[in-house]
Amino acid sequence: MKLPGLGDRRLSEGIVRTSFSIPRGLLKELEEIMRAKGYKKRSKVICDAIRNYLAEYRWSEGEGKQVAAVISLLYDHELRGASETVIRAGHEHGPLVISTMHIHLDDRNCLEVIATRGDPKEIREFAEGLMGMRGIKQLKLAVMSP
Repeated sequence: MKLPGLGDRRLSEGIVRTSFSIPRGLLKELEEIMRAKGYKKRSKVICDAIRNYLAEYRWSEGEGKQVAAVISLLYDHELRGASETVIRAGHEHGPLVISTMHIHLDDRNCLEVIATRGDPKEIREFAEGLMGMRGIKQLKLAVMSP
């Protein structure tokens, strides 16, 4: 594919060269983070940032597109009924839940990792319902958009 202004330079199909303006301070901060995280190329970090932005947009706008999300929650399994409540909630949202992982962190605390796929609104409601349950100490939601 030959692009205007690039002479004979060719890019692989599906890749487009573009340019944009960015404040100097923002670029400096980006490059510091790139070095700390081990990124070698600006284009890779920019693509990752755009993917995250698009996933967040789809999530917040609920475009009706399917998303994948991971719900990680820390709860006190010594609290009577907490484990059963988490398990029951997963079964009640069966079509959303594609996998779970249960990890014993210490004598009292468990980490439950729930992989989900489906409508953003339904996943959000599921996560909010979990957060409101007795015994849940912390909940994190990470959204991915294919």
